[in-house]
Amino acid sequence: MLQVTRITTDHEFASLALEWNELLECSRQQDLLLSHEWFTMCRRWFCSRDALYVLAVRRNGRLVGAAPLQIRTVRRWGIALRQLCFLHESLPWYRGDFIVADDTDQVLTAILTYVSANRQDWDMARFEGISEQSKTIAALSRLAPRHGISVGSWEFYNEASVMSVQGEWEAFLHACGVHFRKHLRNYENRLRRLGQLEIQTTREPDEVERLLRIVYTLQEDNHRYKEELSPESDRVSAEAGLFLGRAFARTGAAEVKLMTVDGTPVAGWFAVDVGRTSYALVTKHNVQFAKHSPGMVMMQAYLSDTWRSGAERIDCLMTWPYVQRWTSQTERYLRVEGFHGGFRSRIIRFVRGMRAKYQTVAAV
Repeated sequence: MLQVTRITTDHEFASLALEWNELLECSRQQDLLLSHEWFTMCRRWFCSRDALYVLAVRRNGRLVGAAPLQIRTVRRWGIALRQLCFLHESLPWYRGDFIVADDTDQVLTAILTYVSANRQDWDMARFEGISEQSKTIAALSRLAPRHGISVGSWEFYNEASVMSVQGEWEAFLHACGVHFRKHLRNYENRLRRLGQLEIQTTREPDEVERLLRIVYTLQEDNHRYKEELSPESDRVSAEAGLFLGRAFARTGAAEVKLMTVDGTPVAGWFAVDVGRTSYALVTKHNVQFAKHSPGMVMMQAYLSDTWRSGAERIDCLMTWPYVQRWTSQTERYLRVEGFHGGFRSRIIRFVRGMRAKYQTVAAV
């Protein structure tokens, strides 16, 4: 018998940390962006005004499933709507999913039964950032209608550049081609002609925070150089990144690299290991050195170290142009909307359908 409990307070959610990450490991969905630390970061710095709607699914007291959800008030067509969505900011590199230990259908059925029985809490659902490889896609499409929830068609949401770590680093670099390697050497040589080039790498907790603070100051320095004001979003992002650095540095999973020329910070890199995957979270560079491509030199240092670390995969979260110079491999993430049989939800679904129909006709 499965029991579903709704988590409504930050204290309750914090108390799930150990169980949550153990469940994530058992589920084989070991994605940094599904970890308890990541959702805690989202909650504190980006989603604090939204209502927690996290669902914990237990069997005989053991956590076997979790739905990292929240209810966000959004405006559509001038109407305030309560949107059931994943506990993250609606930005391209964020992801979400229902975390399931073993029987996907049973756990997802329990979650759908709960949200359907409590449909008075929400007007529409919008699930963004589910991996195209996730079992959730087929299961949700099949099970949701049985619980009075109609789901639309799955749409493309975003994609991320990824790399499979195979073979020796030297062999991989050689396969990139002679011209590519020549450009890399030129970038590095140009930097060395400016002064003493050094790259510091650390996983020590205190050093992780110290170097990461320097990495984020590159962002502030760039705004000053351009005679611009630093946006508030930069400060928030830095605080959120420092939180993740502290959280993962405790177990040695956080790594920060800082490149300097004669002691002047030129570029920085922040990555976190989850399972056998290294997640490239943050990269910054000093715009005054941009013509020397310090980002490419830094990425080469990150990749060569990661290749030798025992990692099996690298996830760059998005498809940045400089990353695509190293890999063309990507993973796709999808989104879908859901509606229940209540009056407001049916009206929203009708309007959405008419709008889509009009857009189709207009395109023709």
